[in-house]
Amino acid sequence: MYGKDARGYLITTDKELALKINKLAPSVIDSLKTKDVAKISFENSLAIVVENIEEAVNLANLRAPEHLETLFLRPRR
Repeated sequence: MYGKDARGYLITTDKELALKINKLAPSVIDSLKTKDVAKISFENSLAIVVENIEEAVNLANLRAPEHLETLFLRPRR
């Protein structure tokens, strides 16, 4: 975590995944040594549900994050 102004973006095609992460994240954050800063950062973060992988890639390109991680269940579809 970089600071209180840090934020994350979850871009997914799976609404249930976004809901699960939103529900579970606070308990994970509470276990961190940096939880005070992490809580503020999480409150500034977004989970965005898109229709397909192409839309996810386009949205990620618009954001142009410095740190980007991509995870695909079936990347060769």
